[in-house]
Amino acid sequence: QFGPSVEMAVETKDHGLISLFAVRPGTFDVVSPTGMAAGDATAAYFQIGEVAYALVAGPDAEHLERAAAQARPLALLTQPQETLNEHADLWLPHG
Repeated sequence: QFGPSVEMAVETKDHGLISLFAVRPGTFDVVSPTGMAAGDATAAYFQIGEVAYALVAGPDAEHLERAAAQARPLALLTQPQETLNEHADLWLPHG
């Protein structure tokens, strides 16, 4: 409804097979990487602007939230420059 989404599976050294989802949820937000476990899966999600991302792996994937935090700066590269400029206070370090 809000545009294309992407899903890919990636074999990683640290987490085994993970799935990466990127979607446009229809809302603008900035959400720091957050981890969770549910049943047989571990997940970490974050949002930058109009795109939300989720990493999903098996239940034994440790530190998936850290992997999401490492991926977050790469996600900034997908944002239009005007969005980065307009909302810089949301993702630039303070102090």
